[in-house]
Amino acid sequence: MRASWGLFSKSASVLTVPPRPRAAGFSVQGPRRHRRAGRERGARWAPGESARSRALAQARRSEASGRDAPPISWRRRGPRRGGEEVPVGERRHEPVRRTATLRDVEISYLDWDGPSPGSPVLLLLHGVMGCAADWSRVAPAFAGEYRVLAPDQRGHGASTHPAAPGGYATGDYVGDLEALTDALGIARFGVLGHGMGGHNAIGLAARRTNRVPCALANDVQPAPEAGSARWEEVLGGRDHPVFATVEDYVAWRRRAVPAAPSALLEEEAGWRLQRRPDGLRAVADVRAALDWRPDDLWEEATGIRCPILYIRGGRSPDLDAATQQRMVMQTPSARSVSLELAGHVTYLDREEEFIELARAFFAAHMLHVQN
Repeated sequence: MRASWGLFSKSASVLTVPPRPRAAGFSVQGPRRHRRAGRERGARWAPGESARSRALAQARRSEASGRDAPPISWRRRGPRRGGEEVPVGERRHEPVRRTATLRDVEISYLDWDGPSPGSPVLLLLHGVMGCAADWSRVAPAFAGEYRVLAPDQRGHGASTHPAAPGGYATGDYVGDLEALTDALGIARFGVLGHGMGGHNAIGLAARRTNRVPCALANDVQPAPEAGSARWEEVLGGRDHPVFATVEDYVAWRRRAVPAAPSALLEEEAGWRLQRRPDGLRAVADVRAALDWRPDDLWEEATGIRCPILYIRGGRSPDLDAATQQRMVMQTPSARSVSLELAGHVTYLDREEEFIELARAFFAAHMLHVQN
């Protein structure tokens, strides 16, 4: 399937995309796909067992020394030029970690610089208990045409918590994103958000109509369940989930991403887990999850005028088909797609289909936007 915006017909209400066979060992990272000698140029291969073993051994050494280990990671070595590894700063599509002080928080974000000054800007917004690095397999698909910004939203990743109690309502998140783009001199930007980030994308599209030319919200409804009850059940009363092995983490994550290859979830563990004396501990601080208070955006969503695409996982527990159809019917500019066999995190479960759909959507509405 080659996606184009013309596929998203309003009369069809909801477009269902069936799964296609997944080629073993790679996933498409950019616009061009070239098959040669059994692989694709620009594809990222799943991490090997030897790299994983090296990372775990490093974590065990840190544990033995009594120091807190950094998040475990087993990413393969970087690109090489003439037998030598290319320095990080010279690699194409490598992000830079930056920090901005905004209002009551410091926001850390990953910045994939665009191909030229004034390139269109795309914000990638992670879900609850996620972080900017969650987009590490998606962002490179856009970095050749857009400047891509992936913030650790307040209370997540390397960003700080607000000093005052609360501070995790939709307006707080939307205000941060507006302040961040103001600080960077960005007038208009597209938004791609997942879960909580998708809800914030809806909020931006509804409340900042002059700044958002288009938005994509992945597997979230305008009035999602508040954080406390759901996450207390998931976490079982623990501040941070703790796992004995990476395999235990993968099994736990399967509830949210039933179709994602194990290699992808093991790679994700590289930035989501930290080896501690009691086991592999999730890096995420759960306060932002427990205190999340999303606004009810049903009424506001009816006023969205920019193109907005709702993507749903066919096996997701967070968004059912009836709610998805209601979202499309109530928002004049909305279209929607269901990815069969995907769970809540569609960009992991059906990575290639998700990237192809998202690229087609933003190509239709963003490539002409200059800053």
